Amino acid sequence: ARSKLAGVEETNGLRRIRQELHDALDELDQTRRQQARYDTSLSPLIATMRQTLATLKSTPNIMPEQVAAAELQLVETLRYELNTRWQYQLALFNLERIIGAPLNQ
Repeated sequence: ARSKLAGVEETNGLRRIRQELHDALDELDQTRRQQARYDTSLSPLIATMRQTLATLKSTPNIMPEQVAAAELQLVETLRYELNTRWQYQLALFNLERIIGAPLNQ
């Protein structure tokens, strides 16, 4: 009976580890795809936003509210970029924790 119980516990433990590994890999893959989408779509937008902001700052008679609004949009976009990269790093850390060893990126 003890042997059967140990076998069941081992099977359940392996199943749980497989599920955790599968979930961690899915999360890492999802965050990697999100980061790739960001790199292709929002990176050029950030460059344009920075250029627009520089133009606004050098334009005479521009309302300070317009400059502030442009700066705020840029900051929010950069915050999104940082969050995207942070989520990827968390997913990578979680996978490494489950595996029990650092991964070579």
